[in-house]
Amino acid sequence: MSRNAYNTFAVAGASGSIGQAIARELLARGTNVTALSRTTLKDTVEGLEVRTVDYSDKTSLVEALRGVDVLVSTLSGGGYATQPALADAAKEAGVKLFAPSEFGMVTENTTYGLLGAKAQLHKYLESIGLPYVRLYTGMWSDVIFTPFFGYDLANRRVKLAGDGSASQSYTSEFDAAYYFAYILTHLPAERLAWSSFRLEGDRLTNLEAVRALEDFVGANFEIEWEDTEALKKKCEDEGLLNTIPENLRILWAEGYGTVGKNDNDLVPGWKPLTVAEALREYYTV
Repeated sequence: MSRNAYNTFAVAGASGSIGQAIARELLARGTNVTALSRTTLKDTVEGLEVRTVDYSDKTSLVEALRGVDVLVSTLSGGGYATQPALADAAKEAGVKLFAPSEFGMVTENTTYGLLGAKAQLHKYLESIGLPYVRLYTGMWSDVIFTPFFGYDLANRRVKLAGDGSASQSYTSEFDAAYYFAYILTHLPAERLAWSSFRLEGDRLTNLEAVRALEDFVGANFEIEWEDTEALKKKCEDEGLLNTIPENLRILWAEGYGTVGKNDNDLVPGWKPLTVAEALREYYTV
């Protein structure tokens, strides 16, 4: 059972893998967990209550959030834009802590692209007086190595910007979910409010990550080197939501990829997967 002030949680975006993983870990710790969803969820986690909401309807959100201590957002893509409205409803409903959808690179005091948009949300939460907690994980090691993000394992091709020397942090979604559920149910409320936590399963340069891929598949990869200024122009012309992979490669090349000094030791016995271990666990050749 939870030893802090929080026992009731809601997860927005619980249809996704990270949302379901967090819900499952919170339920395993004896808490009450509700999923907020636009539609009826299929194959939900056992014990999870589902409340259908309209993210454009504040009344719908407020009613769904009444009695909730902590709201965890795992919304992505276009869902990021709904978070201010979600925060307003959480404030009115009496939610005590909001965890915005971070789960990636450090966004504090940043202005560029997706990171800048997330940093603006922090300021908004401060302006309405809704305490937040942020979790920085680096890239999802169980998701990132796919063609969409520039890693084509089947054809042995990788897209990289810069010179490949910048480092990135990597954590699997399931390791992060375990970590997040632990701190939400073990740390005191005052330690969580207005705080950020940094975790990582591994840290590699972009070229070291390519070497890990080569070791995994047993073959060399062809690297397509991209110019960061050309990528920035593409992002500007086509819009952020249409160029998320390109935006990420710019940020990786410019040194935004690591979480800095990590807080791994806050969770006793936590042993997250390395990139090599995640490749063996989640990918096929």
